[in-house]
Amino acid sequence: MVFLSRRTLLGATSAAAFLATLPLARTVSAEVVATAVPATVPKDPKRVVCIDYATLDMMRLWGVENRIVGAAALSSVPFLAPLPEGLPVTGGLKDANLEAIAALKPDLIVITGRLARREKEIGSVAPVLLVTPDQRNGALASYGTNLLTVASLFGKTDAANALIDEAKARVAAIRGRAAGKSAAVLMVNEGRIGMLAPQGRCSMISAEMGFANVVPPRKGPAPKKDGSKSDAEALANANRKTLEDLKRLHPEYVFVLNKDIAVGRKPATDYRAIFGADWDQLPAVKAGRAFELSHAAWYLGEGGPTAMNLMLADVEKAVGITSVNSTH
Repeated sequence: MVFLSRRTLLGATSAAAFLATLPLARTVSAEVVATAVPATVPKDPKRVVCIDYATLDMMRLWGVENRIVGAAALSSVPFLAPLPEGLPVTGGLKDANLEAIAALKPDLIVITGRLARREKEIGSVAPVLLVTPDQRNGALASYGTNLLTVASLFGKTDAANALIDEAKARVAAIRGRAAGKSAAVLMVNEGRIGMLAPQGRCSMISAEMGFANVVPPRKGPAPKKDGSKSDAEALANANRKTLEDLKRLHPEYVFVLNKDIAVGRKPATDYRAIFGADWDQLPAVKAGRAFELSHAAWYLGEGGPTAMNLMLADVEKAVGITSVNSTH
């Protein structure tokens, strides 16, 4: 889903239409359209500050990388690194340096949802395009909308449509093998191992690829941390519960997203060491159906063509489909 300046929510209709076609066939039948770009966003921008890895990915692929005059650091995103030599770094995805951005005299600044709270402040420098995937319903629907919206700025609509067609066909093929299969998606973060609900991060695995997430949809806000226990005790209890849930729910597939690896945190949490021998005894692990995801793609680059290619390849591998890397 794309958000534009003034926090206008756009793209819901086209994203829903995109999702509705997924179970039907191996090819695209319904049209996905770009969201309307406000008059404040220039057509064919010449000086873009890109604080969004997905848009950086698109601009590289479409041969307009020379329009980028500044970008967020890529220290933990190996599939996009390095930035062109000498390109100014304007901070990270969460900590944009306004003074550095203003010095670059951009005519467009592209940001992610991680900077949404500073949209008005950043918009005082230049028009803002806020691009973010829809984590609630699965990333693929908004992927198509985002591609076409960014493509509309640079005259690359045909190229965007080709990427959408390919992604939809690959998801349909995955869905054909995954439908009815149960799965758990683990998130590893600073020593904690949790199970993701189907409407959050990595929701594409269930919402669009067809796996049945063993965790029921969450209702209401996430539970608060138990302040009656020490951090170490609470962490151990949380990990123990996750392991018990995995044993009880016995998913046929397990996917693991390690945020520590995605953001370059060292040492990264070793979930196998935490679970010990119990991990090896899980049915999915014993059957060879436990898979680590491409961490940076799923956590930081989600929405870009290269990241999407890696994400699709991860699940294609799990269901025994040979990947086609047309975006490389």
